[in-house]
Amino acid sequence: MSREQEKRRRGARPPRIRVPNQERALFTADSQKFVGVIQRLSLTGGSAVLSKGPIAKGTLAEMAFRTVFGKVKAHIEFLHSGADGIPLAQAFRFLSMDETSSRRFSAAAKQM
Repeated sequence: MSREQEKRRRGARPPRIRVPNQERALFTADSQKFVGVIQRLSLTGGSAVLSKGPIAKGTLAEMAFRTVFGKVKAHIEFLHSGADGIPLAQAFRFLSMDETSSRRFSAAAKQM
């Protein structure tokens, strides 16, 4: 299947939101905590510039960040670096969120 066919099969990509104010998130991977500045978010993932530098693609981690509706915690998978044309930004996708975090994140995304 060609790349274009694959994109059409998956449907429209969720809108990505540029995150203002250098919002930070706390990441935990392999029992190590580090900070990242969130660049973009969507309902399925986002990108951040990480203080630790690039993380290996496929690494599983936890992410926590604040919204006006409260703290959001999510399990994520790190993807490629160089996200959104920013060499130091690393993409990630959300794997799961508890119900409270999911509700808070959805409400915050609607306001952005």
